[in-house]
Amino acid sequence: MRGCCILLSVVIALGLVSTDSYSQNSAVTDFVSAVAGPSFFSAGTQTPGCRKSEMFGSPNLYVGWLEHHKGATWVTNRQGGSTGTAEWPLRGFWLSLSESIMPQDRFGLLLSGSVFFPHRGAGSWYTTGGIGAIDFEVPSYYWWAVDGFVRGGVSDNFDILAGFRWDHTSTRLKYSDNTDDDYVLNLYLPLIGAQLHQQFAGGELLFRIIGTPLVPGRVRYNFWTSTNFSEFGDFDVARGSFVETLLDYRFRMASNLNLGGFVRWNMMHVNTRENSLSGSTTESISWTVDIRSWTVGGSLSLGF
Repeated sequence: MRGCCILLSVVIALGLVSTDSYSQNSAVTDFVSAVAGPSFFSAGTQTPGCRKSEMFGSPNLYVGWLEHHKGATWVTNRQGGSTGTAEWPLRGFWLSLSESIMPQDRFGLLLSGSVFFPHRGAGSWYTTGGIGAIDFEVPSYYWWAVDGFVRGGVSDNFDILAGFRWDHTSTRLKYSDNTDDDYVLNLYLPLIGAQLHQQFAGGELLFRIIGTPLVPGRVRYNFWTSTNFSEFGDFDVARGSFVETLLDYRFRMASNLNLGGFVRWNMMHVNTRENSLSGSTTESISWTVDIRSWTVGGSLSLGF
């Protein structure tokens, strides 16, 4: 099993390439480079049929369809109480790779990584001033995360989780009036949670919930027009919250093959501190960001 994990790490590491903030390869490269490092293991649970004496669990692959009709909402809070809101749906394929290290039956490390492959999106921007909506396209949207947990078993079926997630999104909006926005959001989430896993109908059912009322992070904002007007700013997150749930059922198809399905939901809310812009203006603004998603798909794990 250890040899398999090392081999997978080597294969992934060979795929690393130089990154570009706004290319599709960038999202995959950033995700892979983070996952293929020292923390290339899982946020899952013991796969049905695995020998509990093994230190490493079976590699788990999740492939699903992610969607939400109000997936991303970015609100600019300007002086005088006016706001500008950009909102668009999220839809596309979601991929996660995970593994586990369990030196003891009820204690171990759970680590994983995920990446989102979006379909090209579109949305509208509107203000409280009522000047009308401006349509935009989303030519690039990259979202990936890596996380790791310490898992402590309270009983054979119930675990307490405590860990950390690095969540990254970068977005470009291209407006119909020949202006462009770039949004980059990096969050460093201290997470707590619990999971319940139970043998059920010949397989194993897992329910997990994780979250945090503390959301350290940073927002980077760039805006420019065809007339050379520009706004740039970096904003620290002042407060926020994050919740994620996972329901996963899998059953053994063969001695070393387990298949299943899952449903995943998460919600992220962020408010930044006010900060002065640079570029063509020094106005002070802040941001409110909401990202939501549902993911439904299948899971596969291989035992060695």
